[in-house]
Amino acid sequence: PPRSTLFPYTTLFRSNIWDFITFEDNSWERVSNVASDGSASVMMPAKDGNTLSTSSLVSSAYNLSGFTNPAIKFSWSGAGVHTYPVNELNVFYSNDCGWSWKSLGSLTPQEVADAGLYNSSFKPKSSDWNDTIMFDRVGSNALKDDNIRFKFEYVTNGSSNNFYLDNIQIGEESALFQNTNENNARLAVYPNPTSGDRKSTRLNSSHTSI
Repeated sequence: PPRSTLFPYTTLFRSNIWDFITFEDNSWERVSNVASDGSASVMMPAKDGNTLSTSSLVSSAYNLSGFTNPAIKFSWSGAGVHTYPVNELNVFYSNDCGWSWKSLGSLTPQEVADAGLYNSSFKPKSSDWNDTIMFDRVGSNALKDDNIRFKFEYVTNGSSNNFYLDNIQIGEESALFQNTNENNARLAVYPNPTSGDRKSTRLNSSHTSI
């Protein structure tokens, strides 16, 4: 039977698990000594805004059919260089080997620059990290399938500072809530589980384990 969390971070970022696909530029980088958990993360370097681009991080296929409510959870942090951020992160899933992609959720430009404005190269402090859980709650959970791939798509529409992804986990939605670090007080859920739509909700988890 499937475990509560299938694939720990150390497994997800082996070269044979994640593929890097580039449309306009080859931007995703693995960086050491910057992480929400462990010793490394994946970074989208700062952009000068001169080139509009899309760069994607794509997973291998996973069998999630044994889960009741499969979901994906990841930690992220980013900063801006001016008060009008425009870059965003989109998350998709595919059940046909990547021939087509369906939207799972997005981080808005304001969220991508959530840590504030930095003139120097941004490296997040522990308090700058956010946790996000995404799942499909429109009709039946389409992630409950034996051939699911995930794609993180960073869209560059202008200048920005560094953006980081870390601690990606795939598993049962309830277990991913329980495994959230108690010290991280910022958790976003897509879609909002109380209303069934695709809006986000920010929960204060400073006194709980969600």
